[in-house]
Parts: sequence; structure tokens; C-alpha cells
Amino acid sequence: MPQQLPMVPSVSNYRFGTSLGDGTFVFDVHWNERAESYYLDVLTFDAVPIRTGMRLNLGRLVGVESADPRMPDGEFIVADLSGEGAEATFSDMGERVVVFFYSREELEELGAV
Repeated sequence: MPQQLPMVPSVSNYRFGTSLGDGTFVFDVHWNERAESYYLDVLTFDAVPIRTGMRLNLGRLVGVESADPRMPDGEFIVADLSGEGAEATFSDMGERVVVFFYSREELEELGAV
């Protein structure tokens, strides 16, 4: 079952940690007002950047371009729970729009990789 990341609405910059697969990771979340979009950085447990600047858009696998072996083994998928198909706004990330982490095995079962 995919794991939902604990995103927080209406907060422009914040950090949280969570376990994914076999590792524990730190995530920095940033709201870019000009782009009207959230961005995600993935860091090691010791806060060393692994992948930065991943734009959280609907309908695409986020992080798929990374070949860094420190990345969690899977992908992040941004979903609109309302079915509207509208990108997240500053005030609804974590509520209407959420970010799921799918392990490599889950993606293979879905035929997504």
C-alpha cells in the first residue's frame, strides 16, 4: 500500500522526516510563489541533499530521473483526491492534493514501470 507523505497546507517552507522502504529520509518542502507550485527536496537522515528541486505536479512520477542509489526505491506520485485534476494551491497541499510514495514493487504491480 502506498505511503502518504505528511504534507502541510498553507506553510511555505517546512521539513519533516519519515521512513520509506529500508531507510529514513528528511524532506524539505518549499512553496514557490512565482511558479505557484510546491517543490520537494529529499535528504539523507543526516540532512545531506540527495535530490533537490523536484516540482510536485499531478500526473507524473516525481523522482524518476534520479539514479542516485541513496534515493528511496520507488517514486512519488502527486494525486488530486477531489478528482478535479487541478494542481495544488498554497492552501490545499496535504488536503485536496496529496503526495504518495509507491515502492518499486507497488509500481511494478500497477504496470507503471
